[in-house]
Amino acid sequence: MRRNPQRPPPVQADAWGSESDSEQDPSSSSSKHAPLRAAPSKTATPGGRSAAATAAPPRVLAASAASAAALPLAGARGAVASRVPDSLRSICLGVLAEHLEDLLEDSYCCEHILPYLPSEAKACLLAVARLRRLLCDAALLLLADECQTTLDLHGCGEAVSSGGIEAALRRMPHLRQVDLTSCPVGAATLRVLGQCCPAVEQLRLGSRVTDETAGRGLKDILPALEQRHQAPAAESWDTLLEVDDAAQLTAAVAGAGRLMQLQCVHWPSVPFRLAEHCKTACPQVALNPSAEEVARRRLPAACDPAAELDAPRLAEVSGSARWAAAAGEPPGEPVLHIAERFRLAYVSRQNRVRAVMARNRAREQRAEKRAMGQGERLIAAWESELRKIGFSSASSRNGSLLAHSRTMASAAASGGLQMEMVEVDNGGAEELNFILGQAHFIKTVEDIAEALFQSGTAIKFGVAFCEASGDRKIRFDGNDEGLIELAKKNALAVGAGHSFIIFLKDAYPVNVLKAVQGCPTVCRIYCATANPTAVVIGKDGGERRGILGVLDGFCPLGVENEADITARKDLLRMIGYKR
Repeated sequence: MRRNPQRPPPVQADAWGSESDSEQDPSSSSSKHAPLRAAPSKTATPGGRSAAATAAPPRVLAASAASAAALPLAGARGAVASRVPDSLRSICLGVLAEHLEDLLEDSYCCEHILPYLPSEAKACLLAVARLRRLLCDAALLLLADECQTTLDLHGCGEAVSSGGIEAALRRMPHLRQVDLTSCPVGAATLRVLGQCCPAVEQLRLGSRVTDETAGRGLKDILPALEQRHQAPAAESWDTLLEVDDAAQLTAAVAGAGRLMQLQCVHWPSVPFRLAEHCKTACPQVALNPSAEEVARRRLPAACDPAAELDAPRLAEVSGSARWAAAAGEPPGEPVLHIAERFRLAYVSRQNRVRAVMARNRAREQRAEKRAMGQGERLIAAWESELRKIGFSSASSRNGSLLAHSRTMASAAASGGLQMEMVEVDNGGAEELNFILGQAHFIKTVEDIAEALFQSGTAIKFGVAFCEASGDRKIRFDGNDEGLIELAKKNALAVGAGHSFIIFLKDAYPVNVLKAVQGCPTVCRIYCATANPTAVVIGKDGGERRGILGVLDGFCPLGVENEADITARKDLLRMIGYKR
């Protein structure tokens, strides 16, 4: 009985060239040895084998047996049942995949070999690297190619960073299928995806980082048309080159940065509001479609969440089934050292304690505010404003200003205390110094004038004092009419009982301050300066006013350095205060 030889399969051509002899059916020996000798007879031998098989050399039979033995290992997962022997290309990819870890660690290979592999080979090795969990940022960038249309990184976890994923997306502008499940993808990464890979049709997401931060980014890349400005009128794209308005050009390309060809999104833990937005604004995009919905919408088979995007590439690599079982297991959580666990627990507890203390303090402040009178509330608001500009209780003399203000608030709570600020007017002369203080007797003007006369005959001054009882007049004295008028004007503006103000010319407060403080009628000095100054006045709504404090000059800008110290000492030597 004769056996008809099987017809050899057609020779396939790809980026690696035509298929080799090993890719043909081993039962047809005539195709292998046709160039060497004439076609053998088709008569069967007594053992049942054809004459062609009997005439084959032993090495060819051994190679055929080895190929048949390797069949169970060829392909990935579903390719095990195939009876077609591995092609030469598949075997070469299998060898590269077997030693991929060594190749990625060798600097020469990373620089001179892997970058020059064909795009299809890089895609296969990228799938194997994911399967064997060899992917990192460097490996991803090394195997990414602009001609690839699939990027499957599911199961990589934190082995790749968001920065590495963004850099890879910029190198792969023709992507159509992207799986970033378990990767640390945030809103910024999704925006990069929309800008660099506009042809994406299938997107898979889902990780701890993605579930927390990527919602706004996904909303920015969903297919939608936006026109923020009026687009320019143009008959063709060429005429747009003549438009100078950038806003109009932006309107002409409205929708840039969005995945206008997106068909389905897989995100199991998608936020509820984002899911509702997707269903309302983008009903053509299937969100977490089931197998039935994929069939009903006639979506590509890869839209099925059970299908792996890089399975076709893995099927091209000989021996990939050895790593398929390990890849099916989800990556384990990173193991933390016991010391790191204690540290994280301590930090978490401290944060909770601080939050509880802050809530308790806020509750106490609200209770205190409800118990305050109107005056105390005004004082509390004033203290808050002072603290905002850097004023504290330590800046007042003996640290008593804020405490004194609270005492005054308690005393004036029944009648209500109002506050205002009065700017000291120095007549436009920036070098004019003044002294503001508190006294207690009608002879204050005479005492201060006598002390100033005794401090130096060349001193020009004007002093004014506010009486707090009796006639309640502005008492004044001095030896310069202009300074006397300034003193009277500012004393009347301040209007605080028993307060006085002295304006000086041809002298500094340091020359006379000790003499003024030595007067038996002087109680205290609020300030002695030539800076712009505001006086904080408290009043009870009637005829009583008092000085609560002063705002002298401005806040410091920094700490002096060696050059500033030298300049300060030189100035002191120049004006006669040697050190």
